[in-house]
Amino acid sequence: MSRKIGVFAGTFDPVHEGHLAFAEVALANGLEKVWFMVEPRPRRKQGVRSLEHRQAMVDLAIADNP
Repeated sequence: MSRKIGVFAGTFDPVHEGHLAFAEVALANGLEKVWFMVEPRPRRKQGVRSLEHRQAMVDLAIADNP
């Protein structure tokens, strides 16, 4: 059985409504799940918060959405 799962990778510094809206649209258009993958060492951004801090922000942002 094939599952449709999306992986949304990014810096998420900070995670915001646009990120969440993007995931909602993906779900509404056929994906079963969207996984947020926080980049440990962003290549394009300097001075970002720690991985743990950014992961905690994402966890809080998606906590109400199973």
